[in-house]
Amino acid sequence: MAPFPAGVDRSVQYGPCLKVHGVYLLQYQLLLYERVREYFEDQTCIPLNAGLLFNFN
Repeated sequence: MAPFPAGVDRSVQYGPCLKVHGVYLLQYQLLLYERVREYFEDQTCIPLNAGLLFNFN
């Protein structure tokens, strides 16, 4: 098994672009947490939960 790349310290890690996109949808577009969660799951196949989106904020 190869080592993780530099800067990656967990087996699942969301980058800054995904976090910024989530905050943009929540704060600028004023979407509900559940709507943003559905968007990420349906459009990007990334299952997020509302608590994680809350932490991104």
